[in-house]
Amino acid sequence: MRRNRFFLLIILAFVLFIATKCAKRIIYPPILTEVESEKYPDADGVVVYDSTLIKVDKDGSHTSTHHKLIKILSTYGKKKFGEQIFSFNTKWDTLMVLSGRVYKPDGKVIEVTKENIDVYPMPAWEGAKFFIPNSYVVKITYPQIEEFSAVEFKVKDIYREALFPNHFQSYFLFEDEQPIIEKTVQVDIPTIMNLRYAVLRGKIPLKKEEKKGRVIYRWSNRDIPAIEKEPVMPSIPDVAPKLLISTLPSWEYFSRWYYEISKVTFEPDSAIKSLVSKLIQKQMTDEEKISTLFHWSVSHIRYVETKLSGAKAGFKPAPARTTLKRKYGVCRDKAALLVSLLKEAGIESKIVLTNPMQMVEDNLPVDQFNHAVVAIEGPAGYYYLDPTAENSRVYLPAYEFNHKAMLIATPKGDPLRYTPLQDPEKNTLKMIGRSKLTKENKISGTIKVKPTGLMDFSLRNLFKQAPPEMVDRIVSSFVKGSNPSAVIDTFWIEGLESLKEPLSISLKYRIDEYGSAMGDIFALKAPLGGSGNVSVSIQGGNPFALDKRRYPVNLMVTLSQSYHEEMEIPSSYRVQDLPDKFDLSNKYLGLKQNYEIKGNKIVIDRDFRILRPWIPIEDYPEVKKLIQGLEKSAREKILLKRR
Repeated sequence: MRRNRFFLLIILAFVLFIATKCAKRIIYPPILTEVESEKYPDADGVVVYDSTLIKVDKDGSHTSTHHKLIKILSTYGKKKFGEQIFSFNTKWDTLMVLSGRVYKPDGKVIEVTKENIDVYPMPAWEGAKFFIPNSYVVKITYPQIEEFSAVEFKVKDIYREALFPNHFQSYFLFEDEQPIIEKTVQVDIPTIMNLRYAVLRGKIPLKKEEKKGRVIYRWSNRDIPAIEKEPVMPSIPDVAPKLLISTLPSWEYFSRWYYEISKVTFEPDSAIKSLVSKLIQKQMTDEEKISTLFHWSVSHIRYVETKLSGAKAGFKPAPARTTLKRKYGVCRDKAALLVSLLKEAGIESKIVLTNPMQMVEDNLPVDQFNHAVVAIEGPAGYYYLDPTAENSRVYLPAYEFNHKAMLIATPKGDPLRYTPLQDPEKNTLKMIGRSKLTKENKISGTIKVKPTGLMDFSLRNLFKQAPPEMVDRIVSSFVKGSNPSAVIDTFWIEGLESLKEPLSISLKYRIDEYGSAMGDIFALKAPLGGSGNVSVSIQGGNPFALDKRRYPVNLMVTLSQSYHEEMEIPSSYRVQDLPDKFDLSNKYLGLKQNYEIKGNKIVIDRDFRILRPWIPIEDYPEVKKLIQGLEKSAREKILLKRR
């Protein structure tokens, strides 16, 4: 490790020595004086140019030179752009800082020197005491930056080993959070490699030149506006113009390649065989074996999230025996171990590449994956298991459903598959309330909360990781969300320590001053009846606050949130008016409400459902209108009249 670091520092020192010797010839770029905050009032910085030049050899090895210049326009921009961080792994690439500069507002130029560059081993996770083998971080800290300075870097990454033998693939985004004046991607590649490309969500002009058995592709665009952040929008790679390039023949080729590099990691050793013999009983069904091994993997092997580790640019899992011995691993390591455990138990399974948070564009076979799970083929087709989903009672969390790509590694190769739209009934939060109103306008009651699927998974994680005071706030929110003055007398949680039992939360509460009196009319809402219960299900801001949207709404999951409440009223009151019954459902959301009188009780049923999580911009007005109807209804109150 020390030798690798020393070697890199020698390279950096040499390159910076050359750059420093040439410093007198550096001219302050005239375009920087034209980039002013008045032209970009909402920007913390402007990317003046962003250039990536790639030269590919016929074996797939390549070099990538990235050159970027950014003008800083705000105090926050100093923090945001004051450092540049890169990473590399000595197993397959070498990163060199060719140059770095700060352009001061007065026109002075300050060179980045070796004192401004840190090279250190990459920690396995934030705060980790051990590091990822052969992986390093390179950090440039720009000196003397101030508002309206500009920062520049030029780095070269030499990939000595191709990820895919004799092939090259990658993708690039042509829009970001900052305005871009000019962005260029150039790929110089042998003609025989047959490069294919696809441009998604926009136009990116291309210039193509053939020269001595090579083809130079140059995509370039100018005056690219910044992405305007909107509440609950898709990730930037799902909305920005995207360039895909690949020489891979098919997704099936990608699938076979991953099978070939992974298969040796599945072989069980004596420790794995011994573990399976202890966990699995002869009388168990296949489903019982799968459940037992899945939950053991989830509970006993720590999930470590890292950027780079392992062979083949981090794709190849660690051997299953190694992960079992370490008791930790990244997603692909945990997946390979589960495949090995299942194999020893007589269950055939396969490792799978996926991306739970972003789309995998299927136009060309290009690596857009960031996660690995396990697939088992059942009577109805493949189903999936995610051994990183700690505290999950189900095999696959809800956010990995709803058209998420799955590339199953098989000997013959498999096409890109997608997970189905999940039934909202798989992810429910059901609340049952009983309350009693007194003639003194005090109310007390109980609430029972029964979560399933995603709701169970999320609450288990919160309750197990949060400090006691936060647990109190979470439980209290079930009634305090609509009634801030509520007092929680007691609460208890059941089923938290065992994934075999359903989770449930029970609480008792009281509110000493409830509702409002207007003469002989008393106005109130049911304790669970506020619109706040809907907002619990939509995180990341109000997605329906804007009149118009530039981007779709991405709610990520399907779910159902409902409550049934029975509120007993005193004999001194009679019901004068109740909120209207409604059904505002469409293909994206379902919103239902019903109030009725049964004896001396008011019975309320409300139901909110996300039926399709991705709402296109063309359907946004319809969904917004539906939400406005819900908000109007939520303001309606129960009216009681004193007898």
